[in-house]
Amino acid sequence: MQMKLADEPLVVQTGGGLGAEIRGIDLRKMDDHAFAAIHRAWLDNLVLLFRGQQLTDAELIAFSRRFGELDLAPVQETGRRFVEGMPELYVVSNVCKDGEPIGSLGHGEAVWHTDMSYLADPPMASMLYALEVPSTGGNTGFVNMYAVYEALPDDLKWRIGGLRVKHDGTYNSGGYVRQGITPSDDPRESAGTFHPLVCTHPETGRRMLYLGRRRNAYIEHFDLVESEALLDTLWSYTDQKEFAWHTVWQVGDLVLWDNRCTMHRRDPFDPAARRVMHRTQIKGTLTPFGMNRVDTVTLGRAPWRLFRIGLPSQVLTVLCLMYLVMYIERVNIATVAPRMTADLGLNNTQFGLAISAFSYPYALFQLIGGWVSDRFGPRRALILSGLVVCVATACTGLVGGLGSLIAARVVLGFGEGSAFPTATRAMSVWIARPRWGFAQGITHSASRLGNVLTPPLIVGLMAYTSWRGSFVALGLLSLGWVALWWWIFRDDPRQHKRITAQELTRLPPAPSLDAGGNAPSVPWLKLARRMFPVTAVDFCYGWTLWVFLTWLPSFFFKSFHLDLKHSALFSSGVLLGGMIGDTVGGLMSDWLYRRTGSLQVARSNLIVVGMLGALCFLIPVVLTRDLTTVALCLSGACFFSELVVAPIWSVPMDIAPQYAGSASGIMNFGFGIAGIISPVVFGGLLDLTGSWAIPFYGSIGLLLLGAGLSFFMHPDQPFKESP
Repeated sequence: MQMKLADEPLVVQTGGGLGAEIRGIDLRKMDDHAFAAIHRAWLDNLVLLFRGQQLTDAELIAFSRRFGELDLAPVQETGRRFVEGMPELYVVSNVCKDGEPIGSLGHGEAVWHTDMSYLADPPMASMLYALEVPSTGGNTGFVNMYAVYEALPDDLKWRIGGLRVKHDGTYNSGGYVRQGITPSDDPRESAGTFHPLVCTHPETGRRMLYLGRRRNAYIEHFDLVESEALLDTLWSYTDQKEFAWHTVWQVGDLVLWDNRCTMHRRDPFDPAARRVMHRTQIKGTLTPFGMNRVDTVTLGRAPWRLFRIGLPSQVLTVLCLMYLVMYIERVNIATVAPRMTADLGLNNTQFGLAISAFSYPYALFQLIGGWVSDRFGPRRALILSGLVVCVATACTGLVGGLGSLIAARVVLGFGEGSAFPTATRAMSVWIARPRWGFAQGITHSASRLGNVLTPPLIVGLMAYTSWRGSFVALGLLSLGWVALWWWIFRDDPRQHKRITAQELTRLPPAPSLDAGGNAPSVPWLKLARRMFPVTAVDFCYGWTLWVFLTWLPSFFFKSFHLDLKHSALFSSGVLLGGMIGDTVGGLMSDWLYRRTGSLQVARSNLIVVGMLGALCFLIPVVLTRDLTTVALCLSGACFFSELVVAPIWSVPMDIAPQYAGSASGIMNFGFGIAGIISPVVFGGLLDLTGSWAIPFYGSIGLLLLGAGLSFFMHPDQPFKESP
């Protein structure tokens, strides 16, 4: 293919996976208009070949400087080899003079690599000018790393998003040890720099796989065997011929390549033949976004990280606030239960019915809200949800009896029912996949923090106003969160004015939309069948959590005859264990995924551990009457049950990331059904038997069932719409 470039030169594409020849131009006599056209052609084609040039060293440097400031020649196996008086001009040669090599890299094969990517800021471009070439051999090949990334399966793209790989600084592309470096063949200890596996080009905005070189590469935090296996998989995609192009050198050839989105290699040649090349490199002032200049690793030193609150982290923080506020507004009724039931004249069964009234619309709107967020976006969905919660919470303070209390709880269920599936949909596009477990864990930790804060907060508000006034105050708090969400969030991160390309490179691919800007229709029946085992496990988990959320203050108040303040204090202590469990579960899930690469281990196995651990800690609760033992065991049970949260909420994103809202809604429908049944059954058994042991035995049985069902979730098997 030929294209007109400026007034005279032509761009003739190579027909390979990248590259173009620029014809009809003398690089010594080029105006700004022609250079701008060449620059565009370089970005489009990645590699440019200029034949028949007659450049002096000074002219080569002058042309190179039009692209930016030049790097100094690197230190190689023969030291720093450059043209005398021109430290920017690196000599690549096998020729010796007076027994000393005039350049570096010899005559052997040079493996696939990116130039100087072992530095924190690798050069953005390289130019190689041929002065002497062998009659055969010594050719240079290039590979298109845009195309390599695009060829990866979606599940592999999601797995490597946010991971970083060490680019080795011990050996050069010819296999020689760099001068001054102590060699090490342990990738975890060798000199080098960590860079993201996936980067976004700062000028084109395109994503590419950024591998550097294979030898001594290491994926951060991975077991060495797992790192090698994943790197072997990724490197296998670079061998496809359709992504590559090779040039056969002629004297006077100049080749310019984009060092950010290509790799290159050299064929071996006869050591008796002469090959002399001069190379310049343009400094990496616009290196691929995602690179972090502070993570250079030298032998014997551990990497240090700098923490910056980027926009995705800000979004995650706002979601944490939502979980905190909504859980306070959901469970505050448990704290006011003794006063509320006395004022309204309700028995345990009636109060349990009022609590469970929340769960009917809550369960239903898991499905509806998830669909709305997938179809129309989480920004509008959560604004509407927050406004409904605001009104329902404030109105709870105005109830006059069982009927109005049930009505207020129903409206609250409408508002909160769509919130968590919608938040999961937001996370699926704003949080890097390797951090999904952490994101789910930290947000649910915020909700459990709400559980911990609710008793003392509500008791304090009741002392200042009344139980009615506390609901009005919380309604206003919810309204403030809605304003914050409207200000910070956008459905597509790429449309946010404050998002950076560096942040975008870590995020999952953009969701597919139709011509109207909406997501495709959800295949409900197939998705529901695929998610059914996850829904069943969530039901088993949810039963026990609803017991903790609704009956703990009353349990301590009535079973151990504590006053309201001490009941609230003990309840907060138990729920604090759950808050810690949420965070630990998220960190463990991500850690297991990095270590094993197995979603079955990182999700399902961790859920089994959580449920069995909770079961073991609940048994002493029904066998002893010692307050301290009961409180500690309930805290342990709450901790282990909350280990389940981060992995189980990550499963819908693992299985169906394109329908994360709907999939998580289907899953949490089980939690909603548990919320309908659990408070009523628990309260009914309590009224019928007068014993707290029997309802707790029900929780123990369901935890055992949930642990068994966890093995049928298969989070490692993505949802497929077609059979």
